[in-house]
Amino acid sequence: LSFLGIIITATMASLFVLYYEFSSIERSLNKSIFGRTYRSLKLSAYSLVLVLFVSIVLSTLKPIILGITVHTELISSVFNSLALICLLFNILVILDLIGASFILYDKTK
Repeated sequence: LSFLGIIITATMASLFVLYYEFSSIERSLNKSIFGRTYRSLKLSAYSLVLVLFVSIVLSTLKPIILGITVHTELISSVFNSLALICLLFNILVILDLIGASFILYDKTK
């Protein structure tokens, strides 16, 4: 969970930088051209927060559920799989942001 928190913190900083850079480009052009991009950045930010919340719920519920059930191996596997899906989702969002950063870098050259 702490690893996920660090990833999300760094990713949010990158999101804000991208958002700022896109608005700087729009201000210099006096034209709104990144509407869809802004929506995508906002969606990425909100989804990262949602995944962090889901991860917190999973890490809170796992010991409680394991304490009251007899199928501990199955339940533990399910929780671990869900946690890995959350981590994979965060990695995919980061890869998407890296792609956007490279596009922005190429456009500003």
